[in-house]
Amino acid sequence: ITVNSKSDKCTATESVFFELANLAGKSISEKIATDAAAGNLSREEYAKAKEKKEYDNVKKTHAAVDKCKKKWGCETHPFDLDGFRPAKDFDDYYDHYVAESHKNHYRNAWDSNYKAAYDAKHPTPPKK
Repeated sequence: ITVNSKSDKCTATESVFFELANLAGKSISEKIATDAAAGNLSREEYAKAKEKKEYDNVKKTHAAVDKCKKKWGCETHPFDLDGFRPAKDFDDYYDHYVAESHKNHYRNAWDSNYKAAYDAKHPTPPKK
């Protein structure tokens, strides 16, 4: 995990916590990759699965920030992930808060790594 040296301690702490949560969820990432490699996830299903993992870690980070920000001396600090707080649930988060460029990062990864497996398992029916 690399933190920008220009980050203040509050933003750096939030970033490190979020990335450690991602690392702790390695088994989830491995299951998503295994499912995709088996041709079981469409492009959008893959992107959503990856973004769901991110959403869960955003929520974990919010909980840690809320619990610890006073101890960290960050009580009034605006955190980077605060913009996601209004999301009611994952679907709201995905539909209204996640940038298309972020979704496309995962979609493009699927194109490069899993499209062939998906297409082999789900062939397009011949046209009549």
